[in-house]
Amino acid sequence: MNVITCAPCDGAETYRVRADGWFVCPAGHELAPADVDLDGMTTWAVDATGTLGSVVYPAYSLELIAEALDDLAESGNRSAHDAAYSACLDYVAAYRCGVA
Repeated sequence: MNVITCAPCDGAETYRVRADGWFVCPAGHELAPADVDLDGMTTWAVDATGTLGSVVYPAYSLELIAEALDDLAESGNRSAHDAAYSACLDYVAAYRCGVA
């Protein structure tokens, strides 16, 4: 998981989830879930410690794993192996945060 840091704190602090579902940094800056803006094939998630971060969508990770394993089976290419391994790590990170 890539931790999302607080922009008003110049990235020095991380956000944690509150009971009401909003996020807050130790300095008190709040962030609404709707204001978490991510690019590409990522989504926000909260880990077991309550820290806000981003993970790759699990379905996208599985697509990449399947493509890389197909490439590996066809060519024995080491880069295909590395791509499959990286996608597996992304999938596990999302799974650990409860994103399925």
